[in-house]
Amino acid sequence: GRISDAKSRSQEAIYQLNKTVDLIEFAKKNVNNANQKLYNTWVDWTKG
Repeated sequence: GRISDAKSRSQEAIYQLNKTVDLIEFAKKNVNNANQKLYNTWVDWTKG
């Protein structure tokens, strides 16, 4: 029926949203790790 269609559509939307949030969190962590590596390399380099 219409109600179960709406329910499964909203569940699908929530699922997609959660996946997107996970991807964003994952990307943020990777960016932070990359920045940390860059920073450490720069610190080592400036220390000579």
